[in-house]
Amino acid sequence: THSRSYRQVLERFADADFAPRLVVCSDNVESRAREAQRRLGFERFTTDWHEVLSDPNVEVVNITVPNGLHLEIVRAAAAAGKHILCEKPVGRDPQETALAEQAARQAGVQTFVGYNYRWVPMVQYAKQLIDEGRLGRLTHYRSRFFACYASNPYGLLSWRFQIEHGLGILGDLGSHAIDLAHL
Repeated sequence: THSRSYRQVLERFADADFAPRLVVCSDNVESRAREAQRRLGFERFTTDWHEVLSDPNVEVVNITVPNGLHLEIVRAAAAAGKHILCEKPVGRDPQETALAEQAARQAGVQTFVGYNYRWVPMVQYAKQLIDEGRLGRLTHYRSRFFACYASNPYGLLSWRFQIEHGLGILGDLGSHAIDLAHL
């Protein structure tokens, strides 16, 4: 999803003064990395994420690994001077998130967290109504997501189901609800 979006920057933002370049993709399974390179248009692939960080042509890294691996890669990317887009949640707990933030601040790199729902037109409209006071004084916020990775009995048991990585529904979707509450 992210790589496809990068390729569409000039189509979607005609006034953009840059065009993202897909330099290198990484996956720990070579066949998946090779397929991502072919399908998404990366210049090359690797099975070692450290190679991404050591490539002088890479300015920004997009961290979309299981949640339990975010901190290690964020720290290494910051130390390598790479700007960072990290999927949510950045850490498995507030302490990990603070450590990731500290690493980025010390390195002076820019960061962005993948909270995509805040840009949905419906959410932007709701925020406008709230900001204009058209909904009155808000005293309660309720968020609902109609997604369940476990609802398909034939579905794959991905990293989301592993306690050390997944954080369950609260980490995966609940973090979006918390983000939206702060808009």
